[in-house]
Amino acid sequence: MTGSALAEHFGMRLPEFNKKIYQVLIDTKVVKVVATEWAEKEGIRDRIYSIERKAKRIIPPRPKKTILISLKSLDSITNGMKQKHIDAAKRRAKLIASGEYRDWMD
Repeated sequence: MTGSALAEHFGMRLPEFNKKIYQVLIDTKVVKVVATEWAEKEGIRDRIYSIERKAKRIIPPRPKKTILISLKSLDSITNGMKQKHIDAAKRRAKLIASGEYRDWMD
C-alpha cells in the first residue's frame, strides 16, 4: 500500500504517518517492513510499503532467579509452624463465612 493510503486507513496525515513508520522501517525483531524509493505524485512525496516478513511473537527469556530460603524459615517449618498457620487459616475461613471476621483480629 502507499503511505497516503495507510495514513488514511489509520486516520492520520501523511507527514505524521511518515514520522511514525520510520521507526518500523528500522530492522525490528517482530516485523520487517520495506519501502520503495520516494516518488512524487501531484506534488506529494510518497512511498509504497510492503511487509517482507510476517509478524511473529517474541517471548522474552525468563530471568534466572533463585528462591532464597533462610535457615530461620526452615527451622520454623520443621517446628510445627506450618500446621499452626493452616489451623489459623481454617479459623479465619470460618469467621469470614459467618461474617464475624475483622482483619484486626489476627
